[in-house]
Amino acid sequence: MVKILLTGATGYIGSSVLSALVDHPERSTFEITTLVRDAQKGEKLKQFGVNVVIGSHLDGPLFEKLCSETDALIACADADHPEACQSALNGLKKRFEATGVAPIFIHTSGTGVLADNAMGRSAGTLIWHDDDPKQIATLEPTALHRDIEVMVTEADKAGYVRSYIISPPTIWGLPTHTVSKTGITHRHSFQVPMLIRASIAHGNGIIINEGKNIWDNVNVDELGLLYSAVLVKALKQPNVGHGLEGMYFARADEYVWADLSKAVAQALFDLGKGRSPVPEKLNDEEATKTFSFVARFLACNARCTARHSLSTGWNPKKTTKDMMAYVRPEVEAILAGEK
Repeated sequence: MVKILLTGATGYIGSSVLSALVDHPERSTFEITTLVRDAQKGEKLKQFGVNVVIGSHLDGPLFEKLCSETDALIACADADHPEACQSALNGLKKRFEATGVAPIFIHTSGTGVLADNAMGRSAGTLIWHDDDPKQIATLEPTALHRDIEVMVTEADKAGYVRSYIISPPTIWGLPTHTVSKTGITHRHSFQVPMLIRASIAHGNGIIINEGKNIWDNVNVDELGLLYSAVLVKALKQPNVGHGLEGMYFARADEYVWADLSKAVAQALFDLGKGRSPVPEKLNDEEATKTFSFVARFLACNARCTARHSLSTGWNPKKTTKDMMAYVRPEVEAILAGEK
């Protein structure tokens, strides 16, 4: 039995990952432990035959101990917490020292690390490739998420973990996977709901400058399948790309932000919550006032390919067309008071 520790199991990403694991054909070979804060939610997770530990990845001693007892850590709770990452690495190092086998560390990052400063004014032409470690190495150390990515890859370089970094782009979809049916998981992503909520507050759909910037996207249910694909590949082929060669972009398709803004504006207008089906433009100052520092990441280009991810056998089917069709149900859910 492979001992797997999963953080963020009731979160938007982590619950999709847990579903992929419990529905996997090789489920009988997995001993899954989840670390969750809420005891009531933890009880509901037990129906999936998983071990439940009540606590937080921010509890350093607890998290370190759990990591010292696992063969594979899948971290879905936080992409940007250095102390939690260090606790994980400390525990995984102890596991290596006890067994002589480097445990697997699948870390969740994000393609925000690829962000430029377009602020909606231009469509970027730079495309990043997850199977090109030399290109990845040129990322600025101050880029979003990059400090934790470096911590993880340096640990791999030291030899006591095998690290795999999965970087989702815009994640979309109201989850339909197995664990979501419990009613205890987080149902909403970050970028699209943030745009919707700001548009509702504005009284109309909004767009940052011209909205020419391009992002990639992935459906939440299909995202979890990439994690299980990377895990199984790492278990069966220990020499498969890891560390500096272990970047996996979770890209299924790409979209232009103007099209997303138009879809939100149209949905709000049709539902009687917008002045016009055409989004209203925000300049840099207005965008920063509305979205704070996140404005840059809603208005940047972050383009990539997923050749490395696809090499694991991952085969996402949902496209940008599906993403745009999801906008109205997401708007309706948020208007209904879902958080």
